[in-house]
Amino acid sequence: RIFNKKIESLNKHHEYFYEKNTAVNDLNVQDILSVINKLSKSYRTIFNLRAIEGYKHNEIAKMLGINIGTSKSQYARAKNKLAKELAEYR
Repeated sequence: RIFNKKIESLNKHHEYFYEKNTAVNDLNVQDILSVINKLSKSYRTIFNLRAIEGYKHNEIAKMLGINIGTSKSQYARAKNKLAKELAEYR
Protein backbone atom coordinates (compact mmCIF):
# COMPACT_ATOMS: atom_id res chain seq x y z
CA ARG A 1 0.00 0.00 0.00
CA ILE A 2 2.80 2.43 0.87
CA PHE A 3 4.59 1.41 -2.34
CA ASN A 4 1.48 2.20 -4.42
CA LYS A 5 1.16 5.59 -2.72
CA LYS A 6 4.77 6.38 -3.57
CA ILE A 7 4.27 5.40 -7.21
CA GLU A 8 1.14 7.58 -7.34
CA SER A 9 3.23 10.43 -5.96
CA LEU A 10 5.90 9.81 -8.59
CA ASN A 11 3.30 9.87 -11.35
CA LYS A 12 1.52 12.93 -9.99
CA HIS A 13 4.63 15.04 -9.50
CA HIS A 14 6.46 13.98 -12.60
CA GLU A 15 4.34 14.29 -15.65
CA TYR A 16 7.68 15.67 -16.86
CA PHE A 17 8.67 12.18 -17.97
CA TYR A 18 5.42 11.59 -19.78
CA GLU A 19 5.64 14.89 -21.62
CA LYS A 20 9.23 14.32 -22.71
CA ASN A 21 8.90 10.64 -23.42
CA THR A 22 5.74 8.89 -24.55
CA ALA A 23 7.55 5.52 -24.27
CA VAL A 24 7.23 5.85 -20.48
CA ASN A 25 3.55 5.00 -20.84
CA ASP A 26 4.54 1.52 -22.04
CA LEU A 27 6.81 0.80 -19.07
CA ASN A 28 5.68 -0.93 -15.91
CA VAL A 29 6.59 0.09 -12.38
CA GLN A 30 9.46 -2.40 -12.20
CA ASP A 31 10.99 -0.95 -15.38
CA ILE A 32 10.84 2.57 -13.97
CA LEU A 33 12.27 1.51 -10.61
CA SER A 34 15.06 -0.32 -12.38
CA VAL A 35 16.03 2.87 -14.20
CA ILE A 36 15.81 4.92 -10.97
CA ASN A 37 18.13 2.42 -9.27
CA LYS A 38 20.75 3.05 -11.95
CA LEU A 39 21.15 6.67 -10.80
CA SER A 40 24.19 7.53 -8.73
CA LYS A 41 23.57 7.32 -4.99
CA SER A 42 23.40 11.10 -4.55
CA TYR A 43 21.02 11.62 -7.50
CA ARG A 44 18.87 8.67 -6.43
CA THR A 45 18.69 9.87 -2.82
CA ILE A 46 17.61 13.39 -3.75
CA PHE A 47 15.24 12.14 -6.45
CA ASN A 48 13.57 9.73 -4.03
CA LEU A 49 13.28 12.31 -1.28
CA ARG A 50 11.76 14.91 -3.62
CA ALA A 51 9.73 12.92 -6.15
CA ILE A 52 8.63 9.93 -4.13
CA GLU A 53 8.69 11.07 -0.52
CA GLY A 54 7.53 14.61 -1.34
CA TYR A 55 10.07 16.58 0.69
CA LYS A 56 10.82 20.18 -0.29
CA HIS A 57 14.33 21.20 -1.29
CA ASN A 58 14.93 23.11 1.94
CA GLU A 59 13.99 19.97 3.92
CA ILE A 60 16.26 17.78 1.81
CA ALA A 61 19.12 20.23 2.20
CA LYS A 62 18.72 20.23 5.96
CA MET A 63 18.47 16.40 6.14
CA LEU A 64 21.56 15.84 4.00
CA GLY A 65 23.60 18.81 5.19
CA ILE A 66 23.83 20.35 1.72
CA ASN A 67 22.87 23.68 0.15
CA ILE A 68 19.37 24.10 -1.27
CA GLY A 69 20.98 24.87 -4.63
CA THR A 70 22.77 21.52 -4.55
CA SER A 71 19.49 19.74 -3.89
CA LYS A 72 17.80 21.57 -6.76
CA SER A 73 20.61 21.02 -9.25
CA GLN A 74 21.06 17.34 -8.44
CA TYR A 75 17.31 16.81 -8.65
CA ALA A 76 17.19 18.49 -12.08
CA ARG A 77 20.14 16.42 -13.27
CA ALA A 78 18.52 13.24 -11.95
CA LYS A 79 15.28 14.03 -13.81
CA ASN A 80 17.16 14.71 -17.04
CA LYS A 81 19.18 11.53 -16.69
CA LEU A 82 16.04 9.52 -15.97
CA ALA A 83 14.24 10.99 -18.97
CA LYS A 84 17.19 10.07 -21.18
CA GLU A 85 17.48 6.55 -19.74
CA LEU A 86 13.74 5.95 -20.04
CA ALA A 87 13.82 7.07 -23.67
CA GLU A 88 16.52 4.49 -24.38
CA TYR A 89 15.11 1.77 -22.11
CA ARG A 90 13.16 -0.07 -24.74
